[in-house]
Amino acid sequence: MAATVQELIEFCLVELAKIQKNKAKIISAHFGTIQSFKDANEDALLNIRFINGERAFNLTHNELDRIKALRQGTILDGDLVPSQNFTKIFAEIFLDTQIKSIRQLAIEGLNCNPILATALKLDNPTKLLQYSVYQSASRSIVTSFGFFVQKLLLCSGEHIYDAKNEMSLHDTKWDLIKKLGEIKSWIEVKSGPNDLNKTQIISYQKAIELVEQQGDKAYIGETYGTRDLETITHSLYKQYLANWKERTLIGRELWAFVSDDQEYHEKLMAILRGVAQSILHERSIIDEIELKIEELLTDFNNRYTSVDNFIDTLW
Repeated sequence: MAATVQELIEFCLVELAKIQKNKAKIISAHFGTIQSFKDANEDALLNIRFINGERAFNLTHNELDRIKALRQGTILDGDLVPSQNFTKIFAEIFLDTQIKSIRQLAIEGLNCNPILATALKLDNPTKLLQYSVYQSASRSIVTSFGFFVQKLLLCSGEHIYDAKNEMSLHDTKWDLIKKLGEIKSWIEVKSGPNDLNKTQIISYQKAIELVEQQGDKAYIGETYGTRDLETITHSLYKQYLANWKERTLIGRELWAFVSDDQEYHEKLMAILRGVAQSILHERSIIDEIELKIEELLTDFNNRYTSVDNFIDTLW
């Protein structure tokens, strides 16, 4: 995914301003910088024409209003390069989604397991809701996080793209490809330093060798951590992944490799920290969860006389 100005503007027009893709593509092609798009006036947008002088498209008043809101808003930052803007946008979408998910939780959506609740002695409403809401929120965050990190990696460098569009090598799934010249580097991304077992590592050892036989490179990448972490996975690397140091990208190494910037992980964290501050201010996601627990506790007490009464409704 080459994080270009045009791709960024097109993405924002389509995904955020809800402009038709064909219109968005034409509009984005007319701007060389993010700031020039933000500074453009309506007449410039309305008078985009083909080379023969024909007007390229018509924009409705609603479309113009949505584009105006995008240009005048803070979602696009003219001081950031396209890759950093993409990171900022994906982070805002991710955090907004998690907050909305928590705020929309209802007792019926918690999927409380009566057997588990009884076995864990969650015998009063507060305990039951604390456990259930935290579990539900964590499950949602973990599920979304993998897709979020994949997007962050894809927008981190101009030579990185999604491997799903490439033919698989001997039924092996790869997440990312970095292509420089004729050499491709295939990357399997793991969210942390302890996500693989012996069987998986042996499988990737064979897959990496097949890639290397074709003249390419292959790596297992971990999104955080260091090489000296004494995890089970790292111990297994040493036993079952030959030349494991040359075939893994761990923590900052992964981000440096995809971005061609040795300090990219620091820039990434700064952007994420800024987004979290702008959305949550002095709060945190924990505060959102605790507020939801209080809200559901009031609802629970209005509807049920006890935890046993609630559990009886689950059978």
